[in-house]
Amino acid sequence: MATSGVSSVDEYLAGLPDATRAVLQEVRAIIRAAIPGAEEVISYRIPAFTLGGKRPVLWFAGWKEHYSLYPVNGEVVRELAEELSPYELAKGTARFPLSKPVPKRLIQRIAKLRAREAGAPTARTPARGTTPVPAALRAALAAEPRAKAVFDGLPPSHRGAYARWIVDAKRADTRNRRASDAVQMLLKGQPPH
Repeated sequence: MATSGVSSVDEYLAGLPDATRAVLQEVRAIIRAAIPGAEEVISYRIPAFTLGGKRPVLWFAGWKEHYSLYPVNGEVVRELAEELSPYELAKGTARFPLSKPVPKRLIQRIAKLRAREAGAPTARTPARGTTPVPAALRAALAAEPRAKAVFDGLPPSHRGAYARWIVDAKRADTRNRRASDAVQMLLKGQPPH
């Protein structure tokens, strides 16, 4: 597959075998429809979609026997674990066999979740590998200064564990309950569940 040195998604697709190109054109159309207004670019020598000219939200690429979407990790894997289970996942990559029908709804959901996750970068982007403190936990800590002092004194990895435990909840009421529980656990010196 002659895809090195390409400058557009059309050029990338033109360098693929016919069968692979047909599948990736379908994947491309699904992503375009799922993320209206996204711009197509070539990044790391493969197609990617960006929002508002910012960094890429989702990459896709064709290979000999499969095609891949990147990154498929974090919230995407948590929310779509069951739907992703038939496919190979490794290091933030989801691999789909070229020999199987394109899972349109799954790709659409991945694209929408990635767009939601990506958001627009803020002036203060969290350090790599850290989890921002969710709003529910910030509010709960503000109401209990002793718990906030304990939380602020924890190593970043421990603060991240509390934050991830809250963020991982799918429903807002569960996140709020976990934030209240986190305050009590901090006061008792307990780790998050």
